[in-house]
This record gives sequence, structure tokens and C-alpha cells, in this order.
Amino acid sequence: MGCASSVKTTAVASPPGDPRPQPPTHNTLTDANCSDPADHNRLPKEHSSLVSGCETADQETGEIVCQSWSHINQRTADSKDSNSSITVERNNRSNERNLGEQLCVSKDNLDLVPEDQGQTISKVNVSVKDDVNDPTQPEATKTQNVNFHNLMLHCERDLLMRHDDCSVFGVTNSSSSLPSDLYPPVVIDNGSGLIKAGLSENHSPTHVFPSVVGRPKNTTLNVFGLSERCTYVGEEAQRKRTILHLVYPIQHGLIANWTEMEVLWRHAFENELRVDIQEHPIVMTEPPNNPQQNREKTTEILFEAFQVPSLFLGIQAVLALHSTGKVTGTVIDSGSTVTHVVPIIEGDALENITQRVHLGGEDLTEYMMRSLAENNSWSFTSKAGLDIIRNIKEKFCYVALNFEAELKNFKNNPEEIKEEYVLPDGQNMIITNQKFICPEVIYKPFLIGKDIQNLPTLTHSVIERCSEEIRNDLYANIVLAGGNSMFKNLEERLQQEMSNLVKTGIKVRVHAPPNRNYLSWKGAAILSGLSNFQQMCVSRQDFEEFGTTVLYRKLS
Repeated sequence: MGCASSVKTTAVASPPGDPRPQPPTHNTLTDANCSDPADHNRLPKEHSSLVSGCETADQETGEIVCQSWSHINQRTADSKDSNSSITVERNNRSNERNLGEQLCVSKDNLDLVPEDQGQTISKVNVSVKDDVNDPTQPEATKTQNVNFHNLMLHCERDLLMRHDDCSVFGVTNSSSSLPSDLYPPVVIDNGSGLIKAGLSENHSPTHVFPSVVGRPKNTTLNVFGLSERCTYVGEEAQRKRTILHLVYPIQHGLIANWTEMEVLWRHAFENELRVDIQEHPIVMTEPPNNPQQNREKTTEILFEAFQVPSLFLGIQAVLALHSTGKVTGTVIDSGSTVTHVVPIIEGDALENITQRVHLGGEDLTEYMMRSLAENNSWSFTSKAGLDIIRNIKEKFCYVALNFEAELKNFKNNPEEIKEEYVLPDGQNMIITNQKFICPEVIYKPFLIGKDIQNLPTLTHSVIERCSEEIRNDLYANIVLAGGNSMFKNLEERLQQEMSNLVKTGIKVRVHAPPNRNYLSWKGAAILSGLSNFQQMCVSRQDFEEFGTTVLYRKLS
């Protein structure tokens, strides 16, 4: 940002007997006569009254009409546009000398707002600070403008406005009180196994930790007479599981323990992200068909306990599809304990058709643990043992494109697929056909004693329940998401089996994006960067006015 190419000031003549000096009727500042850089660092004498105090400024200026910050920021971003100008008009009305309040209105936007939208003019207080750095300004621009004087306008319930010349600007919008352009939104993806957290400006979540809270089994004092910590979160709680009582607040995708869930969120905000959550909008994911009481409780905790400025709740499957650049398709979201099949039309999930089954990564981990125990005489009964098995599953397992052929090949040549895994104590564990038998549970749930549809059949039945004119789009845009979908060859086997279920001529295509275990988080981060994101959010002002019923207005 730089010095304005022209500033025109117009004032009404003072009445007879007014001892105050008359400001010039026309004062133009151009780039040509800004010869002394030091002149930019001090206010002109005729404008010094604007910053001496609110009451003085109000009595002497009466009313300031100025352009909106969005228009100024857009214009000043183009450094080559030297013909732009800012006009500040000061009208001193005799019946407003004792007004005592300064009104800042958006001249560009006020004429475009219909009267029925309830736009009002907010009263503001003006303060001036020197050498204010704009965090959104490029480094090259900052170097050019180091000698310019910065003004900062603090508006009540409104955005912070900055400009480098000696003008004061403010934009008032009574429908929003969110400093969205000052702080990036915080994105939280709640999972039964893991919490993914990060700022929306990042490409992937910067903090991923287990969604578990541990509390000491014994609450007695230690040898020094000091009480121990009350809570342990994530990996620290898992390491100290022998002395802690572990609680998993999210069961099968739904929040079941709100006290411990608040502990998880506080840990994410304060210990992991280390941000002042009162200054960052929140984007939080939720499962399909999330009960309304859960949504209301989430809103209450975030606004009342954490005092967040705004909140957006997004369905995980919809956000996952959004991250792929699609608005219509079928999302198969398979996580730690539950799998959802969600048809989505033009960005809206058909929740009445959505299906969920209690089959996830933990079921496959337990099945592999039993299989390894039978073949290797190992016994894994503790949570630490399950962590080892989970690591083996993620490292070696894959989906067989033809299970019977793969099994026959193993019997003929077992050494071909044998693997060795070094345990923490230094012993070696032999892994053979468990590599492809474990993921086969997705296609044969009866292997673990569950009487449910397998994944291809479940997806086919969901799509067939939709209207006929959209089925082709749903079949052609099947997207895999969630940590349990990371197995190699999963998408090829799924596409192969679903092609055998559909009618002839229908094209089935399964998309498996890389890092699909973070797909919902990435979709939420992309959504928070849209220009209309703030209009989709529930603000703190909305919550204070309407309570949890605001969810039915904006997030229903």
C-alpha cells in the first residue's frame, strides 16, 4: 500500500464568530509533490484534530464518509494503478456539532444494500497507532512503504481497518462481527481413533493425536505431597496406560463423553496448535446423521467454554468429496470403528439414504492379532500389543485382486510373500498369508462373525435407492476416504466387484486420492478459503441472539 495519488478535502464554512481555523477548501496530494518522505510520517495540521481524541474529532468533523476497506485493498494491491484516488468528504452540519460520535459508513456498499436486509450504521471509536505492519501485505510492498504512516481503526463489533496514508477508513456490517481476514480458521476433524487439527492455510493437518483421555487410577498425593496431573491426552496417555484409566470420548463416530471431549479440544487448541481460539473461526467435522442434540452440545461448548468467534459444522463425507473438486458422487468413508456410504448430490448429502456399518480398522486389527497368534504362538492382549499389530497391518497388508488365486499361490509358494517384523524386544515375527487375509474382511465380513453386507454390495444398494437420473453420476464418482481405505489395491477390487453388480453399460469408477486418510480435513480447509465462508458460519453474535436454534437457520 502506498500514498494515495489524490486526496480532496471539502469543508463547509464556519459560522461567524467561530474561532477555529478554516481548513483549506481544496488540498491535493500527488506522488509528484510527496518529495519529502518524512512528510508521510506526520499528519497535516488541518487533520491533526482527527486523531487527538474521539470527542474532539467528532465535534470538529461531524461525519466521515469513506470507501470500504475491501475496495481499497483490492485497488492498492495493484501497485501499477497510479490513477486511483480516495476522496474523503467532511460535512460539518450546524445541528450535529454536539453529536459526540463518529460515524463510519461504507460509501460503496451502502447504496447497494436493500433496506430489508437490516444494515445499520455502527458507532466506532478511533485510535491511531504508528508503524503497524499488515500481515497480509507482501514483503516487497512493505519495503517500499516503510516511511508511510499507518492508521488503525478499531470498530466496535467490526473488522480492523488499515491504510498507509493519513486517511481513516471503516466498514460497518451489522450482519457480521468476524475478523475473518485477520486470523486463519482452525480445522478440527474428529475421529474415533485420531483427532486431526491444523490451520486452514496448511495443506494437511499439522497435529494428529489419538482421541483418548487418561485419568489417574489413584488420586492420592505423591511422595512430595503434591497432587498428580488430572488428565493425560493422546500418545502420552497411551504410554502411561498402566497407571491411567483410559477414556475414548468418540464411540463409532459419535461423541459419547462430552467432558472428555472438551479436554481433547482444549488440548488441541492450547497445547498442539497453541493459538488464541477466541480469535480464530472454527471448522469442525461431524459424521453423517449426527444427532441434533450432539450438534447443539458441540455448539454450546465451543461458544460458551471456548468463546470462539464463529463456527462451521461440516459432514465429513461432503468435505471429503469437496476436496476432490466434485459436488456429486458417492463417498465411502471407512474409519477406525465405522464405515459410512454417503450419496451426495450438488454438495448435499442424502442422509435418509446414507448407510453405516460398524466395521472399521479396529476390527481388522483384532482379526489380524488373532491370526498372528494362531500361526506364531504370540499372545497380544494389551493395548500396547494392539498398537504393534496396527503398525504391522498398515505396513504389510494389501487387498488381493483375486482372493482364491492369491490363496492358492501362497499354498504353492509360501516363501514368496513371507515377511519378518522386528518386535520392540528384538524378536522376529513371521508374517505370511495374514497380509491379504486381514483386508479380506472388508469383502467377507463373516470372517469376523458379522452379519452385514460387504462393501461392494452395501455401496450398490445405497446408489440403487437414489433416483434413476442421478445413478450414473453416483457410480462414476465413487470416492474412498478414511484411514481404513488406505490398503493397496482396495479401489481396484471394489471397482471390479461393483462392475459385476450393476447393469450392462453403466460405468463404475472408484477414486482413491493420495492421503485420503486426511481427505475430510483437507476439504474443510478448502471450504474455509471460499469468499462466502463467513456467511455460512454461525457467529458468536448469532448464537447469543438465537441460541442453538441458529443451527436450524444456517447449518440445517
